[in-house]
Amino acid sequence: MLMFISGAVLVIGVCIFLGTLFLRGTAQPAASSNIGTHRATDTNPFQNGTKPLPHVKPAPAAFRAARTFLETAVPRKNLAASYDIVGPFLKGGTTRAQWLSGAIPVTYFPATNLKTVKFDVKSSTRKALFMIVGLVAGKNSGVVPGLRSLGFQLEVDHLHGRWLVNYFMPDNPNGVRANPYTN
Repeated sequence: MLMFISGAVLVIGVCIFLGTLFLRGTAQPAASSNIGTHRATDTNPFQNGTKPLPHVKPAPAAFRAARTFLETAVPRKNLAASYDIVGPFLKGGTTRAQWLSGAIPVTYFPATNLKTVKFDVKSSTRKALFMIVGLVAGKNSGVVPGLRSLGFQLEVDHLHGRWLVNYFMPDNPNGVRANPYTN
């Protein structure tokens, strides 16, 4: 009986090994609840295997939404204003009450240049604006000294007739505190 069970376990193990060896990379990835993973859309010209969409002049309203987001959600100030300009992908199901408590799926960064940061536009279409912003933290901010200047990817999408920030992630998240209320 012990040999029969051992043989069955061996066959199952070999099948699993061969399945992962030959099938990896061929199936579509499972839906992820990780909000840090950039979603693939038809407006994302950086998606592998797709042709970039034509570049158009960015809408001033998209820049206003991005600036308001940077001045409110990132430093956790006036969270009510930031909730109204954040899209569903970035909210990740967060309710208004949760958002107002400060428990939000946005990387906290105590930047000193939020009002003056320059937008480095990487892609601009009729429905999406993708850019890099360079944020700088102060000396006593608690951010690792080598990471006081950090680039963030920011995407603003035109959804339901208005521009909403739908993606915000650091290029290198090492050393960034996710929660300003913990050390």
